[in-house]
Amino acid sequence: MKPLFRPVVYLSGPITKGDPAINTRSACLLFDQLIRERLVLPVVPHWSHFQHVMYPLPYTTWLEYDLAMIPRYDACLRFTAAYHAPGLHYTQVASRGADREVARFSELGKPVFFSVRDLYSWVHAVNGAGADVDPRETVFPEAPWPKPT
Repeated sequence: MKPLFRPVVYLSGPITKGDPAINTRSACLLFDQLIRERLVLPVVPHWSHFQHVMYPLPYTTWLEYDLAMIPRYDACLRFTAAYHAPGLHYTQVASRGADREVARFSELGKPVFFSVRDLYSWVHAVNGAGADVDPRETVFPEAPWPKPT
């Protein structure tokens, strides 16, 4: 089996609209899922939340940074931030920044996905291997996390 192409995927979702902490948690949860499944290499712009806590910058600086980095990524996954617990049901879809990011990916002719399922279908199609792709055989075999068994 040939090594699997693992695209670098930008996770685009709300950060400042609504609850920044829950929005960031949602991005981290999605990152965790994607990195463990080993089919893509996710990038989380929401980690700037932690940098901003220590060294605040204007919103426009963060957006300029994100937009400048987009040409380096292979694809975008637009997601909804959500958190549900007793007494708290939170969902945030709207995001002007994420909408700008999606538009920039589209301008560059790069794919934008709205579900992990569609993203993974694209990865399988790009690799030409369909359902028999083994994510343990990747172009990054030295990955520090355990391989799935």
